Amino acid sequence: MKEEELIADKKSIDKMDALKAKKKYAWKEVENAADRNLMIDDVEKDLKNEVDNVEDQLMEVEMLLQDALFTAFSDFKEKTHLINSDLKNKTNDYIKKVLEAAEEFNKEFFTYAMGESVAFIEEFTAK
Repeated sequence: MKEEELIADKKSIDKMDALKAKKKYAWKEVENAADRNLMIDDVEKDLKNEVDNVEDQLMEVEMLLQDALFTAFSDFKEKTHLINSDLKNKTNDYIKKVLEAAEEFNKEFFTYAMGESVAFIEEFTAK
């Protein structure tokens, strides 16, 4: 996204600089013209057309930026979804392993506890 922004900024600046150069050149022509009043009308008309053209071009750049932003956001959203999905799967796998380990511990503990309870009962009844 950053690269698209930089390219769009450069395009916008170039278009604005070109417009400024045309404006400067046009007004110099007016200053050097013999009949300034007629020349001013033509220059204003040409500059208005040029401004409209630059506005259209800048709108296209803006639309490209919006498209790049939408694409970047969609990519981000997809990657976030994949990370969350992976995290859920790993968490569920961990919980399963902990439950299996707890179940195994309970089985071994029950066997040990039963053996100890028999030994305790025998020792208790012997006294």
